[in-house]
Amino acid sequence: MVDYSIVIYRGLTFGPFVVEVLDINGAPYTLTGWFPFAEVKDEPGGTQRMDLFPEIFETTKIKMQVAFGVTAGVPEGNYYWDLILVTPTGERLGPFIGGAAQAKTAITD
Repeated sequence: MVDYSIVIYRGLTFGPFVVEVLDINGAPYTLTGWFPFAEVKDEPGGTQRMDLFPEIFETTKIKMQVAFGVTAGVPEGNYYWDLILVTPTGERLGPFIGGAAQAKTAITD
């Protein structure tokens, strides 16, 4: 898994955050028929604080973007996130990328 920390500013749009999926040789991997899932939680198996709403676009990339109205409801704190993929046959794979997720309040209102 690739370790990648994110910061979510409460009341501001998160993203778009884009991940390009590559095969073992570094070539873009087509995700047609696959389904991505990504969540921010207190801890593994813990309370979900936010869905990152991942979606496949351009067949080889996953975009995550969360509206300001959703981020406003996330309490300040330190959390965790990751991204898994479900194959067209239903097999769950990953996590491929994830790490710390910090929710903060911006200085400027």
